[in-house]
Order: sequence, then structure tokens, then C-alpha cells
Amino acid sequence: MKRITSILMLAAILTVWFSSCNKEDSPAATPDSSGSLTTSERNAIVATNGRIAATADSIMSTADPIAGFDAALTKILSNPNVESAYRIDRTLYVKYKKGGMVQWIYGTEAVIPPYDGGSNAGVELPVQVRRFRTNELVGNTKALLINQQFNDEGRQYCKDVITHLSTTFAANGYTVTTKNGSDANLALFKSGLKGYGAIFYISHGSYDGKYTWQCTAEPGTLDGLMNTYHDDWIANRISMGTVHETRNGVATSVSYYTYSNLFISENYAASAFPHSLIYLVACQAFKGTTQIGKVFTDKGAAAVVGWDETNSLGQSTGKLLFDALLGGVTLTKAIDGLPADAKLDKSAIETGAALTVYPSTGGTVQLIGSIKGTVKILSPVPSSTVTARIQILSGSLLNAASLTDGTVEVNGVATTLTKSGTTGFSQSIVLKAGSNSIRLRVNGKNSSGGSIFADSTFGITGSFATQALWTELRWNTNLTDVDFHLLPPGASISSLWTTQDCYYSSKISSWGASLDVDDVNGYGPEHITMPTVVSNGTYRLFVHYYQANNVSGTSASVSVSANGGANVNFGPMALTHDGGSGHGDLWEVCTISFPSGTVTAVNRLTDLGFLMKGVPFPPKK
Repeated sequence: MKRITSILMLAAILTVWFSSCNKEDSPAATPDSSGSLTTSERNAIVATNGRIAATADSIMSTADPIAGFDAALTKILSNPNVESAYRIDRTLYVKYKKGGMVQWIYGTEAVIPPYDGGSNAGVELPVQVRRFRTNELVGNTKALLINQQFNDEGRQYCKDVITHLSTTFAANGYTVTTKNGSDANLALFKSGLKGYGAIFYISHGSYDGKYTWQCTAEPGTLDGLMNTYHDDWIANRISMGTVHETRNGVATSVSYYTYSNLFISENYAASAFPHSLIYLVACQAFKGTTQIGKVFTDKGAAAVVGWDETNSLGQSTGKLLFDALLGGVTLTKAIDGLPADAKLDKSAIETGAALTVYPSTGGTVQLIGSIKGTVKILSPVPSSTVTARIQILSGSLLNAASLTDGTVEVNGVATTLTKSGTTGFSQSIVLKAGSNSIRLRVNGKNSSGGSIFADSTFGITGSFATQALWTELRWNTNLTDVDFHLLPPGASISSLWTTQDCYYSSKISSWGASLDVDDVNGYGPEHITMPTVVSNGTYRLFVHYYQANNVSGTSASVSVSANGGANVNFGPMALTHDGGSGHGDLWEVCTISFPSGTVTAVNRLTDLGFLMKGVPFPPKK
């Protein structure tokens, strides 16, 4: 939130750094054939690392750590003990002469998307039931769940995911082992991963241009790298990564040992992973090449799933993926059934992080045998034509003792399925004119507590006028108030919360836009629409985190359709709130230009406290 303060802090940090001298940083000697370190060489690396760490740790507390890393590189490279230093994406890498690599990883938030919410005849839509061969199943029913981020107070959701999966695996006949926090140490990754049919691993990750790295939860020290792990360090098998965590309510820099794909290759035999299915939450696990996937499959794994870029949805996507897998479908079917946003995560970088499977033939692997799941649709009738834009989607999960959760995806926009009764669901959906695709992904339990999964798609035709503009806002926290705003052509940001703005105090504008509802209690959706365009030009769409109600953060998603075209989706965008005067983040989502209907991403956050300068917001009615 305090972006101006952070910029001044960054300037002060760099001023101190550039004004300091390196008299005590005597250069380390050129590496000799023995690979050992003398006392003076060790002291030189310690002194240099201390200076760099003090700067890099402080930079990670600023509003723009990436710019801070770049600004510090010239000085870092001038140090006689530094062999190389560079930044790739969100990580700063420093390689020491006669030593190895250390890293500062500016991690992403763990975002919870809006779709993770955690008796008439009707029409039944069965899931395709397939036969399975024994060799499509993982090698055993033992699961290993790892949460490297367990001690980070800001990542409660990671704990929730592990708890959920532990319960779900156990209910489906698996023996579950969990390794949280300090239990996820180097020893675990050196020899303790072998022998499991399924592995789910939450951690930070990075890619240095050659190797992929994953964080352990064992505190890392430079002394340990130089002495205990010296050979592994200089061979690029072990490094040290510094991340920001919340400890005792304060953002704190914490250093952990990290390991590369070479470490796994070095320490495991060819049969270590018995036709296993491995899921990696870490950012950039598959960036550059599929080396980490190949390493695990060379050691016996059937398939490895991870991300090729920086992601924020890895935990949530993994949870949804394993819910489906434990419902008896193949890996390919489970991935196919995920919401589109869950497979190409654009919450951290605009180009998106793609969910990746190695090898391409690994999609036939299953955690349990196939189970029949069936959805009965009561309304609207599949393949019918309707004349109203808003419809009530209702139905039930058959052959189940209970419906636990699910998602509904309408024209590529996914939201949490709203349960009704023990096995039913009912909620309103908004259709567009013409063809509409509706996909239901439903999880349930049988009478024994085992999982049932159903994934069904059907079409509806909307027979009504096409709207010039349709927008939808959704967010992922209950009892919170997030607002939608649309400004007409020519309006500046100062026109927000005025009669020029289409928003909660001006729901029907003079220039043709209208807001359907101001949802003050969480989740949404809210819609701003224009049946026709009164004035051509460029419109600006905003989201404002109005009221947190003791919830510090939320994540919002927006979908936009212009001139009846395909939905353009934005987010999830993590929004923060300082708790006072409605001064949560203001997110400028995009612009929409007419008559062309061109939607252009903006994705800019503004410190609203600075913008408003004490001006009160119009009251909620």
C-alpha cells in the first residue's frame, strides 16, 4: 500500500550500499584443484555475503524489489569475490568465486481463486466411465504431502490445502505422510521421497538460466554451504535461497537451503519412485526445459506435474486436480476438467504460467480405479433455448451420499458451485446471446466416505439482444466488500465516486451503463453492463477493495465481453487493505474501446490513501 514510502526506502538502501566501501572484502583466491577454502577465503565470502544480504533483504521489503535488484547489480558485480550476479524474473542470483550460488527469491502470494470455495425428472449427464489397466495406477497407495511454507503465517491457505488432501487421500484408502516446516529438510529430499505412489509438494522455486531450484524448509547458512555442503554447493546441487515470510506478524527475511534437479539425480536410484505421480507447486519448476520432470521419471515416476513460470495458483490448482484424481479419473481427465484460469495462471505475470505434464504420455496415470459419477440437471434444460439472460442453474450429484464442493464454468468464467441440500446445487448464472457453454465439476462422497467426481458439459442458446458491454466481478473472501467502477470516455481517475462514475451510488449512469447489485458481504458477482454504446471512445474499468472487515487481503477476478465477443479474463489480482477509511487497493483492470470493442489490459494498482487525500467516500446505502 505505502508505495511512495517504499520508493524512498529503496533509494536510501541503495545510497548506503553505493556509499559503502569494500576494504574488508579482500578478494578470494582463484580456485585451486583441491576445491577447499582457506580461512581468509572463507572470511572474504562471509563479509561479501553479509553486505549483499543486508541490501537484498531490505530491497525485498520495498514496493518494487525487481527494480531494486536491478539497481544493485552493478555494485554487486564490482565486488572482487563475486563471479557473477544477475536477475531472472523475481529472483536475484549471486555466484561467489570459489563458491556456489545464493539466491533471493521474491515469491508470489498464494492466491485463492473465486472458484475455489472452498425432485423433478431433470436431465442426467454421466461422466464417461472408462476401463483401467493395473499399469495405469500408481505403484502403491502411499502419499507424501510436503508443506515447505508451513511456518509462514501469511500462508494459512497452504496448511488448509495439506489438511484437505490428507483427509481426502485417507478416505480413499491411502496411507498419508505429511512433512511440514522443518520436517521438510535436506535429509528428506536426499533420501526420503522414495517409495511413495503420490507426492504433493508446496515450496518456493526458481530457475537460474540453467538449473531449476526448489526450497527446503531447513534454515540455510553460508557456513553450512562452505563447510558441510561445499562439494554440493560448487557443483550446483545445493544452494541457499532467501524469501520473505510473515513471522510474529512481521515480514522477515528467512534463508533456506535449496536443491537443484542435479541433487535429485545424484541421490536416487532408477526405481525410487514406483510409477509415482508427483505434483510441484514451485514457481518455474518446468522453465527452460522439462529437466525436473525428466529427472523424476528417469527414477521411476509415471508423471510429474508443475509450472513453467511464476505462479500464484499452484496450491489451489493442485487441490482441485487431486480432488478429481481421487474421484477416479486419469490425469488427463483431471487436468481437462480444471477451469481455464487454473491451467494458465495469469495472476503473477501477464504471459501466464502454464500447467505442464511430463512426459506427454503420462496422462493415463490414475490414483484409484474409475468411479461412475453422474450429474442431474434440473434447469436450464441442456441444449435448450432460453429467452432470459439470467437463469437458475440447479441439479444434483447422483450416486453420492453428499456433494462436498465444485465449480461451474460459464463461457470460460469459473465460480464456486453453490450447494443446496445434501447432494444438490442451485445458483443464478448469466448467459450471453447465442451459444453458451456450461461446465460442471462436482466433488462428492459415497456412503463409505470415498470420493466421487463428475465433470460434465452442456450447451444453452440465449435468444435475446446482444449487449455492447458485459462485465463481471468476483472475489474470494466472505464478508468483504469489493466494488466495481466504470468511467466513460474522457473521464479521469478523479471522476471516480462522482456522478460520472457507474458505481454503487450511481448504479444507472446518464451515459448508458448500469450496475446490477452492490454486494457488500462477499464473493459477488457484480455486473456492469451497457446494452448499447451512447458515446464511442475508451472506457476505463476499475475494482476497489472497499471494506475488509478484519480480512487483510482478497483476490478479485474480472471478465469482460464487448460487442458479444468472447470473454476476456483478468486476475486473480491480490488486493490489500489498510483497515481504515475504505482505503483498500484500487485496481485499474482494463480499457474497452468502442466502436471496435477492443479490450486492453492495464492491471495497475493505486495507493488509494494517497489518491483520495482524506476525501471521504460516498456512504453505502
